[in-house]
Amino acid sequence: MKVLLLAALNSAHTIKWANALADRGVEVIVAGFVESDTSQFNRDIQTFSFGLPASLNAKSFGSFAKLRYLLALPKLKSLLRKVKPDIMHAHLASSYGLLGSLSGFHPFIVSVWGFDVYS
Repeated sequence: MKVLLLAALNSAHTIKWANALADRGVEVIVAGFVESDTSQFNRDIQTFSFGLPASLNAKSFGSFAKLRYLLALPKLKSLLRKVKPDIMHAHLASSYGLLGSLSGFHPFIVSVWGFDVYS
């Protein structure tokens, strides 16, 4: 099985999920908005950055800053064609969940962590 995780590459949760899946024989690809250190991922996990600016994560920019998430949509669609995952799993509804939904890919899962519901 091949799973594409849409999540922050530097998140402890992302690293745990990806490594646990890979340890169980799942082929894992992790894609995030910004470049990050990926050394904590198992070596067989592929990582991909959409190349958005690190300032995207700054809360001081307000709600309209989230429109920049849409810049990653063409890159996500290209990645989906390239890796052909069996499942796409997004972490956080208001960012990666939105992006995944707009991609039109199915089957698609969104994990809501709580704080993202209010952001």
